[in-house]
Amino acid sequence: MITEIHFLNSLMPLLYLSTAIVYFYDLIFEGSKFYNSKRVFLFITVFIHIIYLSLRIIKFQHAPITNKFEILTLISLCLSISYFILELLTDFSRTGLLPIIFSFLFQLISSIFISDQINIPAILSSTVLGAHVIGSVLGYSSITIATIYSIVYLLQYYNLKNNKFSLIYRKMPNLEVLEKLIYNSFVIAFIFHSISIIVGLRYAYTVLPNFQIFDPKFIISMLIWFIFIVGISLKIFKKLFGKGIIKIVLIIFCLILISLFIPNNFMNSFHIFY
Repeated sequence: MITEIHFLNSLMPLLYLSTAIVYFYDLIFEGSKFYNSKRVFLFITVFIHIIYLSLRIIKFQHAPITNKFEILTLISLCLSISYFILELLTDFSRTGLLPIIFSFLFQLISSIFISDQINIPAILSSTVLGAHVIGSVLGYSSITIATIYSIVYLLQYYNLKNNKFSLIYRKMPNLEVLEKLIYNSFVIAFIFHSISIIVGLRYAYTVLPNFQIFDPKFIISMLIWFIFIVGISLKIFKKLFGKGIIKIVLIIFCLILISLFIPNNFMNSFHIFY
């Protein structure tokens, strides 16, 4: 099985690069022969990536969360899955190049430096902990995609306001489509973030004796969850549009960065074991 794992590890960057090239070609040459097949390329890449990580889990008996290079390949997959779900929901595929490029870069770094982790702390071999981390990464990946689209939205808004109709403007979606993409990514992120919190609470109360609800990372996660609910509620009642959605997305993205960096480096948190 090790041989198959190492082969797939080398193959994954090539698959992501091929998929990125197909999306790029279709973006530049509208109506290309890859218009209907690029989603198949992405599906095959995601499917093989799932097989690759599944083989690692079976062989090494732990989720891919024990070091930063395992996390990078997990982020790569989660970005692709989040975008793939978004593309299926919206049936809009002209913005797939950006997330796929990020997936390629993360996977390339992971494939170069990843090692076979066999002897790990027992706490990191928990299936429930693995599900919690994977849920978190899927949620973070979805909000990252929403953030990317938010930046594109602001650029398109600026170009439209200043009558700058460049090639990039013509290739990117209009503001209405971008708002739809942002909101759908936002909802997907909320679903995964909620799953992560539920699984994480179950794990914390049953396994971690030092769990406290005043843990800084937990507080930030609950704050993010609350902001998600506020944003979705405002959107449902038609009180939130365009730049309002973008502000909420950027606030959540900044809070995620804070939760990933500050608690583990400057505060006491039960997440430090990870």
